[in-house]
Amino acid sequence: MTPDEIKKALKKSKTTQKAIAEKLCRSEFSVSAVIRRERISDYIMRGVADAIGKDHTAVFPEYYLSPAKRSTSKTVQPYIPVKAAQ
Repeated sequence: MTPDEIKKALKKSKTTQKAIAEKLCRSEFSVSAVIRRERISDYIMRGVADAIGKDHTAVFPEYYLSPAKRSTSKTVQPYIPVKAAQ
C-alpha cells in the first residue's frame, strides 16, 4: 500500500496516527515516518497493519516480501589456528 492508501485506510477505520503511537509507546513522528517509508520499524509496521485490519505483508510488501538487502545473520566461522612465526 502507498502512504496515501494507508492514511485513507486509517481514516476509514477511524484510527489516527497519534492513537497508534500512544498504543505502541512510540512518537507520532516515528509512526508517520514509517508510513512514509522514511524509517523501518517492524514493531510500528505491524501496529499500523493491525490498526487497519490487514496483514503486515499486504501493507508493507516491499519490506516483507522482497529479498533482504543485507545479511543480518551471523555465521560462525571455523577456528583456524595461526601458526607462530619461526
